[in-house]
Amino acid sequence: METKKTNSTQLCYLLFCIGFIVLLANKFARIIEILTNTILSTNFVYLVGICFVILSILIRRFSFVDLLLIGYGYFTFITVQDTTLFSFLVLIIAVQNINMDDVIRVYARFQVIVLSVCIVLYPILLAIGSSYVSFSYISGRSQVRYNFFFSHPNNFAIQCVFTVLACLYIKRKTMSYWKVNIVLLLTIVFLSVFPRSQTAVIALIMYIVVQFTVKYAKLLWKPFIKTVLPIIIVSVSILVYINYKGITSPVANYITGTFASRFSGSAMAFHLYKINLFGNYLGELGKLQYINGQWATLWIDLAYIRMLIAFGIVGASIFYFIFFRGLKRYIQEKNYNILSLLVVVMVYAISEWTAFSVLTVFPLLFFDISFQRKSRISIYRTMRIKVG
Repeated sequence: METKKTNSTQLCYLLFCIGFIVLLANKFARIIEILTNTILSTNFVYLVGICFVILSILIRRFSFVDLLLIGYGYFTFITVQDTTLFSFLVLIIAVQNINMDDVIRVYARFQVIVLSVCIVLYPILLAIGSSYVSFSYISGRSQVRYNFFFSHPNNFAIQCVFTVLACLYIKRKTMSYWKVNIVLLLTIVFLSVFPRSQTAVIALIMYIVVQFTVKYAKLLWKPFIKTVLPIIIVSVSILVYINYKGITSPVANYITGTFASRFSGSAMAFHLYKINLFGNYLGELGKLQYINGQWATLWIDLAYIRMLIAFGIVGASIFYFIFFRGLKRYIQEKNYNILSLLVVVMVYAISEWTAFSVLTVFPLLFFDISFQRKSRISIYRTMRIKVG
C-alpha cells in the first residue's frame, strides 16, 4: 500500500512539474518580444500545460468543489479570453497535493534561468545594435528604460521582484536577516537603474519595512495587516470612482497624480464596460479611446478593479473570497513569512494587473481551497482498485 501511495505521489509531482514548466514557458513567450509570435506563446501550449496540471490533480485527490472551480475557470478562459482566473484556480488546487517548497523551487529555478539569459544577452545585443533589442524613455524625460527583451520594462521588473523573493523564501531558514536585506537593496538598485520601475522599488521597500516590523515591532504587525492595508485598498477603489465621476479634492488630486494612469485607466474602463455577473472580454485594451472630451490609450493596471471588470461579480467574488480567506488563515497562524509576501502582492496590485497572475506572483499559490477534505477522491486509486 505504501509503495502504491509513493508511486502515485511521484507521478503526480512529475505531471505537475511538466505542466507547470510548460505554463511558465508559455507565460514568458507571451511577454518576451522575440517569442510573442512563436507557437510557444499560443493558447494550444497553454492548454497542454493546464491539462498536465489537471491530470496531476485527478491522479491524487480532488473534491466535487475542485471540479466545479476548474470548470468555471475554463468557462472564463473561453468567454473572457483571459487565463488569469483559470490558471489561479487550477494551480492552487494542484499544489494542495505537493510540498510547497518543491513547487517554489521549480518556479525559482525556471525564472532564474530565463531572466539570467535575458540579463546576459540583452546588453551584448544592445552593444552591437541588434534589431531584437529595444528600449523606451520615461514620458517627458530623457531617461532610458531597459526592458531586457520584455514587452515593457515593468513586465521585466515584476518577474525579477518575485524571482528574488522566491529565492529568499527558499533560503529563509539558512539566510540571515541582514543578508536578505543586502540582496533586496541590490535588487532595488538594479531595478531603479535599468528598468526604472517605481512600483517594483516601492514593493521591495515595503517588503523590507514589513520584515523589520515583524522582527522588531510585532505589536504593530497585526493591526497593520488587518486594518491599514484593507483601508488602503478600499480608499484606492473610492478614488477610482471619484476619478470616474470627475469629482476633485486636494487629497484625491495628490494621490491620483501619483498613480494617474492607473486611476484614469480604471475610470475609462467603467465608461466602456458594464459590471455584470460573468465579466467582459477586454478587447479595447491598448487602443485609443475618446472619453470625456479627450483621447487616451486604455490600460487597466489596477488589479482590484480589473478583476471585477474582466471576470464579473462571480469570478471576482471567487477570487477575493479565496484571497481574503487565505489571508485570514495566515493571520491566525501568525505565519509572518507568507504574510510578508502577501503584503507585497496587495501593494503591487494597486499598480500592476500582473500582481494577480499566479504564474508570476508565486505567493498566490499559498491559498488553500480544500473545502471538502474528507470527501476527496482519486481516479488513480479507483482505477487500481478496479484492476486489482
